[in-house]
Amino acid sequence: VLVGAGIGDLTRPAENVSLFQSTSMLSGYIWTRWCFLIHPKNLNLALINFLVAVNGTIQCVRVIRYKKSVGKPISFWE
Repeated sequence: VLVGAGIGDLTRPAENVSLFQSTSMLSGYIWTRWCFLIHPKNLNLALINFLVAVNGTIQCVRVIRYKKSVGKPISFWE
């Protein structure tokens, strides 16, 4: 559900996306690595965590590009 919601957010204007919440999704990279370290390896969970992290990365880039284009300071606390 989290990945689906994130994909749905790709259609939202960048000014309505929270940089703070998007950076929290970057922890998916850490959890993806963890899925390969535990036994038994959980590849399904690794895939979901990776997709969450990629989605967070895309959202962060969108917000940062938008803020730079309009001259706003890049801050997590909006």
